[in-house]
Amino acid sequence: MNIIVVTQNDPDNHHHSTPGRVFTSSSSGSSAVNTLTLDGSVECGCGRKYSTASLPMGSNELGQKLVHKKSIPEMIPAFGIMMSILSVVAFSVASVIVKIITELHSLQVLFIRCTFQVIFYLIPIIYHRQPIFGVRGHRIDLFLRAIAGTSAAIFIYQAYRLIPLGDATTIQFSSPVIVIFLAVFILHEPLTCLQVFTGIATFGGIIIIAKPEFIFGSDGYGTPDRTQGLIFSVVAACSTATVMIILRKLKTTPLPVVIIWFSGVAMAASLTTVLIVDQWRWPAGWLSYGLLVAIGVLGIADQYFMTIALHYESAGPVAITRTLNIVLAFVWDVWLLGEE
Repeated sequence: MNIIVVTQNDPDNHHHSTPGRVFTSSSSGSSAVNTLTLDGSVECGCGRKYSTASLPMGSNELGQKLVHKKSIPEMIPAFGIMMSILSVVAFSVASVIVKIITELHSLQVLFIRCTFQVIFYLIPIIYHRQPIFGVRGHRIDLFLRAIAGTSAAIFIYQAYRLIPLGDATTIQFSSPVIVIFLAVFILHEPLTCLQVFTGIATFGGIIIIAKPEFIFGSDGYGTPDRTQGLIFSVVAACSTATVMIILRKLKTTPLPVVIIWFSGVAMAASLTTVLIVDQWRWPAGWLSYGLLVAIGVLGIADQYFMTIALHYESAGPVAITRTLNIVLAFVWDVWLLGEE
């Protein structure tokens, strides 16, 4: 049964209210206290307020209209997982573009992608007057997320140029193995048997992809470029795991602020590196320009969907869902890039 307490605010004291009539309304299996103030709103037991301008004072009718209107995330089952899958698709297609644009340095491509992200997410920050330096108490986490995200992006973009896309993606998205156990100790999230099994299986997949010589012997497969690419992929995996853990601690920080910090740090690091090694090149034609615009849009989508996913789902399940990137990477390798 819902209890609706009618109160009237004292005009001489904004912190005092005078109780009035009490209405009750039945609800299926739930009990809540709902305070009806005469300032035109109803505050229910969960803390939400509803306008009462169109509601009559009858107890039954009022109680029937005080029903929570669910948001879209509440109405869609596994909303966080679905957002993670959308992020996977955007990230995977962007990875193919990085592999295709060989005339540009990989970090120049990263710089252009992050430029799009900064421009796009700066607009809502200015419009909504959001704290660009983050929420007090989480600014260090915000900075660490930017550093970890930059590290992951730089190393995986380099790895794409050195080893097959499927191999680099497989190793990077071994990050669930790291995330699952970090989430237990840092975020105190429960560890399930399914997560343990998936982590072990993923780690086994890394061993098969990397083919370390102490297990498989030397068959000429381990070239210097491949070894460097494997190392870059492992560093990217560790950085990606760190990003996912930190994002769970930034749930109160506005999403555009989180993304713009990562994008700004990545822009500075990638541009500085490209200029130091003197590898800045202008795109060769309209196709290259179009691909760069596409990778900018996909970068925006990737960051947006992943951050939303981690707002609605635990770090472990999201990390495991993102291993779908591995499947897509091998599809692109065979279908588009001609890899065996």
